[in-house]
Amino acid sequence: MQRASIIAEHVSPGHFHSTVLTIVGGGNSGHVCASLVHGNTEGRVRVQLLTTKPEAWISSPVVRFPDGCKDYLGALAVAARDRRGFLVPASQEGLVDKVSSEPNEVLPNADIILWTGPVSATKEVMIGLLGARFGL
Repeated sequence: MQRASIIAEHVSPGHFHSTVLTIVGGGNSGHVCASLVHGNTEGRVRVQLLTTKPEAWISSPVVRFPDGCKDYLGALAVAARDRRGFLVPASQEGLVDKVSSEPNEVLPNADIILWTGPVSATKEVMIGLLGARFGL
């Protein structure tokens, strides 16, 4: 019985733990990911961002979808339909909980770390981030 109560405690609504995603890199890919994750996961994933320029960020980044989302006059449409007829929004706004240039502020509580920088720097950056994530 004790085991059942422990399991029930973990799945009860009061003990909900949202997944924390830390995006490393504030360039184009980081911006797009930050804009899409919150809405596409219906808020189940909290987004944090590690960037060298935190002052350039806002808490609600927007990604715009250019394909088929403009009317004939060139004005941004509210929505468009894709090839299969599904409604596609012209843009999507995200939600970033924390933006920092300090790895120790956004890595220790991360469940997922997503690197969005140049592939040529991946190894060097990941080795540098291990200490902040695991307290090494």
